[in-house]
Amino acid sequence: MKAEIVGMKFRAASFTCPFCLVNSQQGWHQAIDTSRGSPGQPVEGLLTGKCLNCQERTVWYRDTLVFPKAESTAPLSTDHMPDDVKVVFEEARNVLSISPRSACALLRLCIQKICIHKGQSGENLNKDIGNLVIDGLSPQTQKALDVVRVIGNNSVHPKDIIEGDTDEIARYMFEVVNSIVDDLFGREERLRKAYAGLPQSVLEAIERRDRTANIKDTVNAGGE
Repeated sequence: MKAEIVGMKFRAASFTCPFCLVNSQQGWHQAIDTSRGSPGQPVEGLLTGKCLNCQERTVWYRDTLVFPKAESTAPLSTDHMPDDVKVVFEEARNVLSISPRSACALLRLCIQKICIHKGQSGENLNKDIGNLVIDGLSPQTQKALDVVRVIGNNSVHPKDIIEGDTDEIARYMFEVVNSIVDDLFGREERLRKAYAGLPQSVLEAIERRDRTANIKDTVNAGGE
């Protein structure tokens, strides 16, 4: 049975070493600047964590891991994500291992930008989602938007910190944002491509049908 991975935390007694992948005890040491000769001077805020299993060291500045710089484990952005949303999404991926709460707050900004793409103001996210519901937003996507809205908002307010495993919740939030993008942009794009792929003769017949229907509607409206 594979051992459970324990996330790296500053000054933690033990965690999963990024080098040997063993849940090992960590020894913490103040970094010393020896460039000016013995005995050297302590470097303020710079500490190292030494894995007692493999003897490799992690390097931390205050409470932030600076070495090794781990690749983000968050999901990649979906193909249909607008570019300005993707920039914020990637920023959230980059800070996930350092601050899951910050990642949640950034993902909230993602859906704010998504709402703007859908014709909303972006000034009041709760109101924007309500307007999208009026416009026919699916119940599933409404729930997804509200999940990101509420958790992202609570992540930056000390009185409303989200309960449970913050890291796990943050990772799930990336999946939720991708599902929102897929529903609001991906499905529309796939439908557009499928329609454009119909035979030209069929497209022309549909155009004639719709043109005829529009003429009839205009005539009927004029006779009322």
